[in-house]
Parts: sequence; structure tokens; C-alpha cells
Amino acid sequence: MPRRKRVSARKIASEPPQNTTLTAFFQLCQTDPFAKTLLYVDVPIYYTWDKTRKIFQRRKQGMPEEGHPEIMKTNAIGRVYTVHPNNAECFYLRMLLHEIRGPTNFTDLRTIDGYICHTYREACQSLGLLENDNHWELTLQEATLTASAEQIRVIRHNSNNKPIKPKTAMGLFQTEYE
Repeated sequence: MPRRKRVSARKIASEPPQNTTLTAFFQLCQTDPFAKTLLYVDVPIYYTWDKTRKIFQRRKQGMPEEGHPEIMKTNAIGRVYTVHPNNAECFYLRMLLHEIRGPTNFTDLRTIDGYICHTYREACQSLGLLENDNHWELTLQEATLTASAEQIRVIRHNSNNKPIKPKTAMGLFQTEYE
């Protein structure tokens, strides 16, 4: 095509993937001992995201962290995107990011008490996150704040991961839309 740059599939395949905030968090945890103490959602409190270099950098302004005077913190809010339960592995990965401090790779998120789980769901079960309907209650609670009644019904009915006590899980939020 005229004025189009030729791109080789081999060249694209050989280039390393760009950092995401999650992979940059893994790298940060490998090099910064303080970061190893944090949950993914807490990183923006202590670090800023450099969009150009795609890395996290320690904040230079803010209040000193208690016990770590060289580390500044702010009241920044971290956000992890909502994931539909039908996207099961991403859904369980998101749950683990709210539970596991300082992972250095995806395998760390699946490693529970020295055992590497085969899936993120298995890791969630090992941590006791799925032994009851708490994750469904949290998902529905979040949905009542941001989703329509129809979207909440879709979340509930399309999921392959049925709550243990579906009437209890749905009953908690039924009055929100009556």
C-alpha cells in the first residue's frame, strides 16, 4: 500500500511486550522492599505512574510514611477494573490482587503456602475466598453502585460460577431495585 510502513510479523513477535501497570508493579516488587509490603491497589498512594517510561516512581511530595520517612504518601485512590465473573480467570486474578502483597510475577499470585495452584480460582479457594458467598456479595454490592438492575441480573444469571446459596446472595441486594 502506498505510504504505509511495512511491518514484519517476526519483528513484532520478537519485540518485548510493553509494560502494563500490573507488570510494572511486579518489577517494582522485585526491586523495592517497601513495594513488597503493598497490595496492587495501594501502589498509587506511594508511587506515581510514568506514562512515558511505563514504570512506577516513588512520590516526591506528600506526607512521610510512618516508620519509613523516606517514603511519601498521599490520599490517591488506586483502582482495579471491574471484571465480569464470566471472565473467570481475570475475575479471580482481580480477587488475588486485593489479597496478596508484593507479588513479583503471575506465579506468585497463584502460590499459596508454597504450593503453586494451577489456576487463579484454585488459589482463591486455597485462601478461603470462595468457601462462602462473600465474593458474590462484594461483586453485587459493587454492581449496585455502578450497574443497572438488568446488568445485575446478567451478572447473576450468566455466570458459570454459581453462589453456594444463591437466594441469600441475591436477597441481600434485592431491595436496591424494588
